[in-house]
Amino acid sequence: MDATSAFWTRVQALEEHLDSLDYSALSTMSDADKVTAMTRLRKLADRISAGAAVVTDAAYRANATEHTTGTPLPDFLATKEGRTSGQGIGVVKRASKLAHHPGVRDAALAGDVSPDHATAIGEELGKLPQDQLSPEQVDQAAGLFLDRATTTPPGQLKRATKKILEEVAPEAAPSPDDEAARIAAQRSRAVKDRRLVWGSDGEGSTWFSGQLPDLEAQQLIGTLQAFGEKGRRAERDEAQALRTQRTEGAITDSQYLSARLELESREARSTAQRMADALIDMVGLLGSLDKVPAAGGQTPRLVVTLNYDQLRDALEGTIAAGVVHGATGEIPVDAGSLRRMCCEAGILPVVLGGESQVMDMGQERRLVTGAIRRGLGSSRLRMHIPRLHGSGGFVPGPSHHSLVG
Repeated sequence: MDATSAFWTRVQALEEHLDSLDYSALSTMSDADKVTAMTRLRKLADRISAGAAVVTDAAYRANATEHTTGTPLPDFLATKEGRTSGQGIGVVKRASKLAHHPGVRDAALAGDVSPDHATAIGEELGKLPQDQLSPEQVDQAAGLFLDRATTTPPGQLKRATKKILEEVAPEAAPSPDDEAARIAAQRSRAVKDRRLVWGSDGEGSTWFSGQLPDLEAQQLIGTLQAFGEKGRRAERDEAQALRTQRTEGAITDSQYLSARLELESREARSTAQRMADALIDMVGLLGSLDKVPAAGGQTPRLVVTLNYDQLRDALEGTIAAGVVHGATGEIPVDAGSLRRMCCEAGILPVVLGGESQVMDMGQERRLVTGAIRRGLGSSRLRMHIPRLHGSGGFVPGPSHHSLVG
């Protein structure tokens, strides 16, 4: 049997074996067997994925789809697999990187490294100065990358490129000046490529996509992680407080269980959900501290063109839902969200005439800003209430009344 016939025979056998797998056996497996099954099938999936990448790269290099269908491979994949053209291009590029070096390719096919690791190694090998390295040195570099792949995530392999080059070909390693120039150029590209875009998914959510230079990204990531950890600490403190309250008889067992169930729903949040909540908390904190520029980002502003009874009904929950106008268009909101927004909003009372002409418009905020209020609090503490310690204490009466006299 020739190699082509043997290839198709084994592909068919593989398909038949996959079709014959009985996944109902999972219901009778022990936990240990489930873990073993999961591990083996995931490794098998990686090997098949690597094989698909090798075949994809071969088809691309041979212009196979252009010869047989008149369509470039990225477009063929987009049509055949329901992808966008950009996604098709990405598939072809990743396949080319995985198959870049024979040793790395074979390691992925054997399941010794994941397809993601092989792709990352291929990309880094392509960055080496090929004209200054012998084939043996490239092979040595590939072997060092494969060694690191056993303990290093794919995205971090690029950090080893400089050290590996210095090890296999010290004379080809960049000088300090060259490295400084490379880092400066990398920074310039990162700044140029920064972006942030968003849009509606049509299902009540807004998606975000973008990238930042590493320095600024680390600042953002660190801030989000700090907010996330603050949330975890708050949950631990809340759980301890509930236990104490139940022990001391401050709450009943029924109240404890109800509160504990609500807390557990927050504790069960995934890391991705916690980071999303951290971003929301961070934006909310900026708004509450008056740190958001006046051009945007304010708390919701409600311009009231309905009568008082209608607004009261919305706040009391007798109106089931509504619509707000956001930066990207109309956004449907449920009754609970509407009430929360009203609590945080600046509400502008508008008096309309008989033909809906604006006769009078009130103010969104009181006559005193947050900064002036803090200043008033500080001066009062010094002058009128010496026994009250700490700024921001209770100041009786509205601030605009306190200014008189």
